[in-house]
Amino acid sequence: MTGMFNVRLEFIHRRLFTDYLDDASTKEYINPSLFAKYLPPADAANARALYNRSLDGSIPIYRGHSNNNDAYMSISLKLGVVLGREKTGSSTGTRQLKCAF
Repeated sequence: MTGMFNVRLEFIHRRLFTDYLDDASTKEYINPSLFAKYLPPADAANARALYNRSLDGSIPIYRGHSNNNDAYMSISLKLGVVLGREKTGSSTGTRQLKCAF
């Protein structure tokens, strides 16, 4: 990249001090009768079919442990354009930012 453009890659891992982000460590699920109240009919039907998959044995009843706090990660790719830069001085290609405050 030239001095006028930049690229950054950021990786962030955040640990929380709670287990309430996903409530995966409890056996309690939302009451399926609330799906029809808050969702469109097609989405409510999907939610009812998938809301407690421990009943069909596809996942365990306890999906986590309450002693383990939640965490999440994110990755960001940032592309930038530098404005207000002018080529100055020597022929080595160094650049300086000229700002008028």
